Amino acid sequence: MFGPDEVAESGWTVQLTGPMNLTTTTDGNGSYTFSGLIAGTYTVCVVPPMGWVQTPIANAPSCGTNLYGYTIEGVQLAGDVEYSGVDFGFISQ
Repeated sequence: MFGPDEVAESGWTVQLTGPMNLTTTTDGNGSYTFSGLIAGTYTVCVVPPMGWVQTPIANAPSCGTNLYGYTIEGVQLAGDVEYSGVDFGFISQ
């Protein structure tokens, strides 16, 4: 869910590291999907396009220089699991 001054951004690179390492891009709704994951602890990071910076996220794992992500516990299920309410905190410069 986006705040009143936020919009979905498509084409952003999203990286998943952990038991499996995968990369995808956001769609027109700012959403992204990773399929066929095995259970385990993962870190999700977003690599912004030029002109965007990320505000620090308290106690977040590092995703590189001045980039922060989120740790999630992935479970192996036959169906989909959706994680929501995760704000990566990017602002346009």
